[in-house]
Amino acid sequence: MHDHYPWEASNVEKQETKTAFDDAVVITAHGYDKKFIEDFEQRFNKMTGIISSYYATLSYMSLYDALFLYGLAVRDAYEETKNQSIYDGFMPQDMPKCGFDGGLCDYTSVYMVVVIIPLGYLLYVKEKERMLYDMTWRIPREQVRLLEERSRKSGSTSAHSKTLSHDSSSLQGSIGSRANSRLSAKQAVANGVKCSYKRYAQTRSVTFNKHDLARLKELKVMENENLNKFYGISFNQQNEFIVLCKGSEEEDLANVRMREKNTTKKFIQQAPEIIREFISTKHIPQGSPASDMYGLGMVLYQILFKLEPFYERNLPPSKILQKIALANEDDQIIRPTFPNQQQIAANEEAYNLQLLSALEACWLELPEMRPNIKRIKAIVNSNLKSTGSGSLVDQMMKMMEDYTTNLEILVKERTQLLEEAQQQADRLTIADDLKAGRAVPPQLYLNATVLFSDIRGFTRMASNSTPLQVVNFLNDLFSGFDSIIAKHDAYKVETIGDAYMIVSGVPRENGNAHVQHIADIALKMRSFVANFKVAHRPEEIMMVRIGFHSGSVAAGVVGIAAPRYCLFGDTVNMASRMESSGVSNKIQISESSCNLLRCFYHQFIVVERGKVDVKGKGECTTFFLEGKEGPLNIPVGRKK
Repeated sequence: MHDHYPWEASNVEKQETKTAFDDAVVITAHGYDKKFIEDFEQRFNKMTGIISSYYATLSYMSLYDALFLYGLAVRDAYEETKNQSIYDGFMPQDMPKCGFDGGLCDYTSVYMVVVIIPLGYLLYVKEKERMLYDMTWRIPREQVRLLEERSRKSGSTSAHSKTLSHDSSSLQGSIGSRANSRLSAKQAVANGVKCSYKRYAQTRSVTFNKHDLARLKELKVMENENLNKFYGISFNQQNEFIVLCKGSEEEDLANVRMREKNTTKKFIQQAPEIIREFISTKHIPQGSPASDMYGLGMVLYQILFKLEPFYERNLPPSKILQKIALANEDDQIIRPTFPNQQQIAANEEAYNLQLLSALEACWLELPEMRPNIKRIKAIVNSNLKSTGSGSLVDQMMKMMEDYTTNLEILVKERTQLLEEAQQQADRLTIADDLKAGRAVPPQLYLNATVLFSDIRGFTRMASNSTPLQVVNFLNDLFSGFDSIIAKHDAYKVETIGDAYMIVSGVPRENGNAHVQHIADIALKMRSFVANFKVAHRPEEIMMVRIGFHSGSVAAGVVGIAAPRYCLFGDTVNMASRMESSGVSNKIQISESSCNLLRCFYHQFIVVERGKVDVKGKGECTTFFLEGKEGPLNIPVGRKK
């Protein structure tokens, strides 16, 4: 330890400093000089009251000068020795990074981190809890459509329903017990997905605790080709508790009984080596992959042909087992036979040669000669028109689903034919009443809109055309009008020459929508005529005059020999006046129709025309329907 550092001021220099600065406090490398500290403290010892400004100023000046000199000494020592150990090799800054009071630093990011992290975690927990209580696995009863009405006992309940009935204490006593209730193992369509369901009788409202909700959520999102997919539960509606899941072999294969109570019949589908060991030892032996492939062939046989193995043999199961087990090398091997295609309703894919060869390979007598599961899966995927996604059972189920879908389409078509036949029968009933001379009572419709249209220049064109040309022209024109009407809830009443009459709200009432349908039809009719080309006079420019009015009308069948459906009332007359007093290529509407459009259908552009002298009504305020706002805006003028 050095008593005096080479860069430290000597005692003579210290004394000169003290003399120059009136006993200033000097700081050395070893700290404050004790003697001067004692002298400094002595000045204030046993003093009371306010210290004189002289001593205060002297003390602060002396302390500042001492620190300043110490800084000069440190800097000089650093420049002379280049010793990097001083202050870890760095000179101290004149001011701290954040200032003496910390005001130069922005702590906003720190505060944000402190606030956002706990807040984010809280929101995460809340969102997880919300998703838990949203119960995405719950399916409303009205979204479940049952396809069959085939019941089974509840002993075959799936793993999902077992888990719920045993693990959830809240379900105890809410649904029927497995011992005395009956549930359905049937097919249904839930949210557009075909699945199997099992139905229990629900005796009281069912609630789930947080643990049950978490397990049900995990079941909903769980995906694996070897798992029976859980779709959801419908409960607390119609006194039913319905569990929906992906169809298993037992639940989805129509007309295929995969499990039998009779042990002997059950063993018919086992491999020959399993049957022989069972007969000799009376114990069920442990299986092997080769014996499983034999059983898979039996399952695939039932799926393809919808028949039980050995259905064609009129022998009891015990005899068939003996023939399989005791067959010698000289005896013919007993295996299921493939039925004739004309005898059963099997799919065409069932008679694919590669599939049939795969079945026969699964039934080979020598276990080591049977194919493995990868080979069978590849054959099934390639021949059942599958992309190979899903498990092997998924691919085999697809044929059954297609078969069921075809039946549904057929039923839908037959139902539509039945409805059409019923409508024809209803029309025949009216015709019979008319033929019998019985009057068909008219009906009053309070809300309807009647439209009239007229082709301007038709008389002049007809005078310069042959009758056949006029007929063809009207047929082409009115066919276009008919196609427009077919897309709306409207009815063509009649045509007289070039006049065309339409009504909406009759005979089927549609609230206030009648004026919307007629307005759309009028705009489309005007656009159609503006672009219509006369076949025999392509240079002819066609223009239409349209008018409509809204109000109440009476409708009924008039005539017996030639009955017609006619409309009566002031609304019909007013609609006709709107057309006759209108302007070419314009759609004139009454004030009542305008009020309905402005009140309920703001997308239509209506412009006031002013006062018009209407025959039988005097001066009436009428309006022009110019167009319709929106992406499907109807043009208001003729295309050039």
